[in-house]
Amino acid sequence: MMMDKKYLSTGDIAGYCEVNVTTVKRWIREGHLSGFQTPMGHFKVTKSDFISFLKENHMPIDESILGSTELKVLVIDDDPGMIKTIVLTLESLNRDLKVDTATDGYDGLMKIGNSVPNLLIIDLNMPKIDGYEVIKRVKDTDDYKSAEIMVVSSTLNEETEKKLMDIGVSKYLKKPFKLSELKEEVTILLGLNGN
Repeated sequence: MMMDKKYLSTGDIAGYCEVNVTTVKRWIREGHLSGFQTPMGHFKVTKSDFISFLKENHMPIDESILGSTELKVLVIDDDPGMIKTIVLTLESLNRDLKVDTATDGYDGLMKIGNSVPNLLIIDLNMPKIDGYEVIKRVKDTDDYKSAEIMVVSSTLNEETEKKLMDIGVSKYLKKPFKLSELKEEVTILLGLNGN
């Protein structure tokens, strides 16, 4: 699954290099490997920085980590108008984004199971399986938990925002939101700056 990720975790790199996670964190702290820390305290490394690190240290580069540059986004919302707005906004970024949609949590989980997105944009209030349950299942599954998650909901308040951060949501936008805000946040979450 490494090739589908925009950012690699210390676990991904440790597995690839056959070292422990502590060693990878030391490489980042000592400046041998370029990386950054998320607000939740996790280290992340871009694929290109990791490949540069491998080359500089004369380590073999497995073709599987080069992977596809196409980034996948899944939008889950029971409002067809909102889905259309989000999809059109993402398409206007003129990036190599593959956007898929689902109108409820159950359908969304089925699509995640078939192809893990780099970014999940999800509403909280939906039929069958709500947004909280989808997020929990994504974060509890090793193959899916690397996906960035953005919640778009009209029911956001201080309490729900704290709950979302606690379960691993990267960003939330309260409906109605400005399309420029959505573009900016997606650009940051997918690391599109400077691409």
